[in-house]
Amino acid sequence: MVAGLLHQLGVNMGARVDPSNQEDIDFLTHRGIRRIFWNRAENAKRKEYIKHARSLISARNASYETWGWKDPISSYYISDIHRLLINPHYIFVVRDAAAVASREMKHSGDVVAGDSINLMGRALKEYSDCLSFVSGVGSPALVISYERALRHSLDTVKLVSEFAGISSLEPGRREELAQYIQPERNTAAFG
Repeated sequence: MVAGLLHQLGVNMGARVDPSNQEDIDFLTHRGIRRIFWNRAENAKRKEYIKHARSLISARNASYETWGWKDPISSYYISDIHRLLINPHYIFVVRDAAAVASREMKHSGDVVAGDSINLMGRALKEYSDCLSFVSGVGSPALVISYERALRHSLDTVKLVSEFAGISSLEPGRREELAQYIQPERNTAAFG
């Protein structure tokens, strides 16, 4: 939702973006496997991924003044690449932890008793790690509640556009962008 909104506002969010979720495919070579970032047995894969991410960042820094990417698990490696980013501004979108757990269970298709509690705990830990990171680096940061963004789409457009340094929009543009903010959507369907 927010990555697509930033794209609509003119921020380069990657040349190869998954149309179903606006995730930057070039940053997804980890294939969503979180354990490579915390399991010591996977350290070689982690190092390989960090090297890849650093290469992407260097290339994008050279090509674009303003750019971004969406990767749902970037919180696992952001501290390893933060220093390479030029004037970074961070946006973290958070969801209700129960909604995160429900979606993860639905996605995996393998529901075990107690999974929802474990998944909620993991989501809350990831949120805590994100907050610790942004409070420690001193870079501008914006935390957006997914559920609140859906209820207050005009406010969300204003908040995100101003955070991105886009303070004035053409008449009607804010309303047009607010219609883009919809639940569980195929975000590429808008323009």
